[in-house]
Amino acid sequence: MKCLLMIVAAAALLGIASAAATCLESPPIWSGHLFEISTDNPRRAVISYSRDEKKIKTTDYKGVPLRTTLDDYTTGTRYVSENGECRKSNLTGTIPTFGVPEGSLPNPVGPHYLGGKLPDTGVLVYDFYGENTRDGIYFLTYAPVGEGTVCVPLYFTFLAKPPLLQEFTELVTTVPPGAFSIPPGCE
Repeated sequence: MKCLLMIVAAAALLGIASAAATCLESPPIWSGHLFEISTDNPRRAVISYSRDEKKIKTTDYKGVPLRTTLDDYTTGTRYVSENGECRKSNLTGTIPTFGVPEGSLPNPVGPHYLGGKLPDTGVLVYDFYGENTRDGIYFLTYAPVGEGTVCVPLYFTFLAKPPLLQEFTELVTTVPPGAFSIPPGCE
């Protein structure tokens, strides 16, 4: 009996370790909707991401586009277009992978289904948690894509001040035509 328990425990640990190894980055190209719930600045945005082109573009909206931000990591430039006026600023660092941060711990329960557990009603997800100096305590939820070698972000919860919840919906592994065009007024 002890041997069986050790085998089950080892299998669970291997499953958890493989979850962390599969969610180190998101697909190289994706787009969808981003909802941020914050006491400071709640927002709804359309997001396009390309690690290949090293660009992230978000367009905030409330029925109509309000602000478009293009982060171009190849040139180190951030373009922000609001009401037809453009602001440019320097952008430093590397494009985020949207993967699990180094040092994160997988949920000890392991993978689970978000939504129903019935066939074709839920989404298999992996949860991770941790703490760092930038975000404070965080909890992240990802869904594996295809063979499960990469994962798309679903929920990011950061308990920094102010707390922030990011929800990603309607994600696809393509971007719309012209997704990374220079925002209006910045040409």
